[in-house]
Amino acid sequence: MPKRLAINEFFAIFLFILLGQFFLIFSAPFNLFSTSGLTYLLTQLCFALIMSSLLELIKIKKIKRSLFIIISLFYLFNLEHIYVNNSHLNFGHIKFLFNKTFFSSIWNIQFFKNFLYILTLLFVSLSISFMVSYKIKKKALFIILISSTIIEFITPRSVALANWQVHNPLSFYVSKIFVNENFSLEKKEILGKRQKELQAPFLFKNDSKRKPNILLLVLEGFSESFIDEDLTPKLLSLSKRSLHYKNFITNQLQTNRGLYALNCGDYPNLRNLESKADMLISGSLQKTCLPQYLKNFDYTNYFIQSAPLSFMRKDLFAKAAGYDFALGANSFSENMYISNWGVGDNTLFSTIPKIIKDHKKKNKDKPYFLSALTVGTHHPYITPLSQGSLAGAIHFTDIIIGKLYEKLKEEDLLKNTLIIITSDESKLLSTKSPLTYSNWGLLLVLGENIKPKKIKTPFSQVDLALSLSDFINKGQDSPFVGRSIFRKYSDSQGIFFANNFSENIYYLNENQELTGCNYQFKCMSLNHYKNPFSKSKKQHDYSDDQKLIYQFVKNNDLSFSNNQLIFQETSPSIHSKSYIPFTELKIKGIPGTKLILNLESEINFLTKISHNHYRCGNTLTMINNEFEYNFKKGLNRIDLTLPSDNQIYCNNLAIELKETQRNALKQISLQRRSDK
Repeated sequence: MPKRLAINEFFAIFLFILLGQFFLIFSAPFNLFSTSGLTYLLTQLCFALIMSSLLELIKIKKIKRSLFIIISLFYLFNLEHIYVNNSHLNFGHIKFLFNKTFFSSIWNIQFFKNFLYILTLLFVSLSISFMVSYKIKKKALFIILISSTIIEFITPRSVALANWQVHNPLSFYVSKIFVNENFSLEKKEILGKRQKELQAPFLFKNDSKRKPNILLLVLEGFSESFIDEDLTPKLLSLSKRSLHYKNFITNQLQTNRGLYALNCGDYPNLRNLESKADMLISGSLQKTCLPQYLKNFDYTNYFIQSAPLSFMRKDLFAKAAGYDFALGANSFSENMYISNWGVGDNTLFSTIPKIIKDHKKKNKDKPYFLSALTVGTHHPYITPLSQGSLAGAIHFTDIIIGKLYEKLKEEDLLKNTLIIITSDESKLLSTKSPLTYSNWGLLLVLGENIKPKKIKTPFSQVDLALSLSDFINKGQDSPFVGRSIFRKYSDSQGIFFANNFSENIYYLNENQELTGCNYQFKCMSLNHYKNPFSKSKKQHDYSDDQKLIYQFVKNNDLSFSNNQLIFQETSPSIHSKSYIPFTELKIKGIPGTKLILNLESEINFLTKISHNHYRCGNTLTMINNEFEYNFKKGLNRIDLTLPSDNQIYCNNLAIELKETQRNALKQISLQRRSDK
């Protein structure tokens, strides 16, 4: 009887894994008997045999059963990730599980459907396995394990498909072992082939001497593929009176990467998991972004969003990018929250006319730049119309955009105003959609002198900052790369983009031929696969593009190690007026002596920074713009906090040491902040 139970366990595990993977094929963009379908089945069969053999070889039942429970839980969360992000779980993003805003999105209708599905698989697998009494010998188990592993790792993988469609979980995670995440990092400049090309003619007459107001509506996860009569009638109507960019590319997935590209006119990391937005916050990346640039022309910059500002540290990003004011869910009363993701987008949009009118009242003819980021189309899709459905959330967003436009028109707030409707990233309406649709963004531009036009020339998020600098100042002294969306070009530009969930990197070359590579830089032509960007459907020679992708990523992607020492000196006299953004202060002095630090800080009072995990050590309170500290033995770690709300402000510090204090100070060091 005990032996039979062990044999049953083998088949239970085998059936559970195989059935779980098999039914996923019906969510893939290929049929069961295609080459892709048969390859998928082969790799899933190998996975089931490998896992069941490994578990069968484990003789300690407690370990075996614990692993079985772990596999079941993994399946549950992996299913959710596939349906939402079209990808296997990426453990590089596991930190988000400890964020209550993100964690709350897991518990939704789809999750409980997946839970019932897993329970059903368990029941069916166990029921069938009890009917099996065939004994598998230990030698046979080793043969199954070795042969399945060999077949698994010689099976070719296509970069045209999502990782879960070509990899089972085992091969996906093993392949990541051979990827060096700290890929680059000697050069930090953008590859210098992209010219600003501001000599091309404008698409319209742009002679106004007044600087336009700019309203940037960034719609969470929106795609050009969403635009149709049934799903988005209001946006379709607006597209008919706008510059409508049919081939607009989002350069990466995830909001903080999209916001960086849009605001800073620079490519996000295409391969490294670390975000350049975080590097901008930490001060390890020095970059002038669009809001900071616009201050040269007397703009006041506003960043508003429906979600809490603390998620992905967008309050700190807004400040680092040059925004003057930031408003998020925590700026509203809690009874206005519709979930942990914050307030509804209709609530957010209702503030836009108020902010504009308040700005005009206080600043007369001074222009504004207002960027608004929605959240309703972010999983778990909580809107009055969605009930957990992405399509419902898209339709609701469409309705409130129409209402916002009519409200601005009714209150005469559209004069001398450029309205840009775009997306931070792109989502798929279905896992059956082509993978490249994950980078097919939305871009509409409306304004007084703008005549409606559909533009098929490819542009990307990186181009927006340069385009706005071109619109207001013909791009003079612009620090941004790319092309201007407001000019007419006779040819296409090369555009790089990536999908950090599927772990693919793409290059659309000047002939609009698309090359795709995985993270090991194994590449293929993707023209013959369905995608919105390629002109030709014929495969092309991608060898030169492959080299260019490798070289570009090597030069573009940046990385830093948390808590990297910025400087440490035993001669503190050189640190008078030392500006080091977002840092932890460590000082060493003679015990019993006193040090007074004078703090010059540029704190934005509309931005509430409330990240408790940024605490550095002992807390100092500011009195009369000075912090007073009595040295203790050893290295002293200090928090610099404001007495008004006891929040942590460790950024934009200017440390001044008075001459009388320098003899007491033995060592001062500033250390880059950890986000853990």
